[in-house]
Amino acid sequence: MTGTRQISLGDVDLWWAHPEQIDDPDLLETYRQWLNPAEHERMGRFLFARHRQTYLVAHALVRWVLSQYAEVSPAAWTFVKNQYGRPDIDPAHELGSLQFNLTHTNDLAVVAVARSDVGVDAEDVSRRSSTIKVAEHFFAPEEVAQLHGLDHEAMTSRFFDFWTLKEAYIKARGMGLALPLHAFHYDLRDLSAIAIGFHPPIEDRGENWRMDLFSPNPRHRVAVAQRLAPSISMNVHGFLVTPPGEPSAVYHHPCPPKNMQKHVF
Repeated sequence: MTGTRQISLGDVDLWWAHPEQIDDPDLLETYRQWLNPAEHERMGRFLFARHRQTYLVAHALVRWVLSQYAEVSPAAWTFVKNQYGRPDIDPAHELGSLQFNLTHTNDLAVVAVARSDVGVDAEDVSRRSSTIKVAEHFFAPEEVAQLHGLDHEAMTSRFFDFWTLKEAYIKARGMGLALPLHAFHYDLRDLSAIAIGFHPPIEDRGENWRMDLFSPNPRHRVAVAQRLAPSISMNVHGFLVTPPGEPSAVYHHPCPPKNMQKHVF
């Protein structure tokens, strides 16, 4: 499959792996050989072995995934960073509009690939969090209002909906927390029609964004955001993989304009 997968404008391919479930020493050594010296140096900064393994698998996953779209070996990929520190494919590879984004959390690494600005975030929803306190400090008033009145379980679930979607948007913009989280907001009263709105200082238009939100398993929540012209649909395809094995197609979600769609598993 290497170098043969095609992707069109509007498509988003999501590839995910479970780092803590990969224990083959030979496979992990292969991953180490793919990483460059800077990645090895950064991996070595992590105090705990499981965090080092998550970093290793996540960054090996990026390299292997990108090699599905171009005749470039996993070890040969080079990257550049924008002014906010987000890594992008080195223009020297001459791949045009191909873009990627990486996220990882406890036992999950996800790579998004698309032909326009894309961001992905994954969160472990089993972790403890003072949801309403965090929301009141960081979220927009419209989002806090949607959380109030929910029971604890529903509030926690909706908090992670907001959090992953907000992270996906700021990652798609390539600016991280330079974009204040309280200056944009989601309306999640109808998850089949996710809407985004903005306050100053963010200048953006909600109709230029498509969002998807789903749980690949009971432990994790994943959100993806893609910038597209209002007339273009987004189609999300999800694959579970342990590189360099064969992927399993496990998720498909068409997101037409105005986000009037249903999930397809």
